[in-house]
Amino acid sequence: MITRRQICAGIAVAPVVAATGPAMAQSFPTRPIRVVVPYAAGGGTDAVARVVAHGMTAKLGQQVFVENIAGAGGNISTQTVASAPPDGYTVLQANQGPIAANPHLFKGLKIDTVQAFSPVTLIAAAPLLVVVPAKSEFTS
Repeated sequence: MITRRQICAGIAVAPVVAATGPAMAQSFPTRPIRVVVPYAAGGGTDAVARVVAHGMTAKLGQQVFVENIAGAGGNISTQTVASAPPDGYTVLQANQGPIAANPHLFKGLKIDTVQAFSPVTLIAAAPLLVVVPAKSEFTS
């Protein structure tokens, strides 16, 4: 049952709530975006990251820069990005190594890459192949 006191309180508060207006979302991005690449500059992942960052800068109107954090098979960069605030201003551009292979290759990783990251998009596909000497018994 609603009491007279609750009705009076509601009537007193209603004009204040109405005067505040709707909540407005902040625009994004309002500052530079960091794309972390888990390899040294000059490799394939870095080259793709720089092309993508250039296009994002033009599209978003905000600087998008690439930061190479190489080492430990990509584990240093994945830890760096996983511990960054989840605000969209630090992203990881990685391939299957740090995300899918490393959890099986390195004991004692500090993060679970499946739980720590949410995929955003596929940027590029790079087929890999294995080669052997022509005289090898392995042919397929």
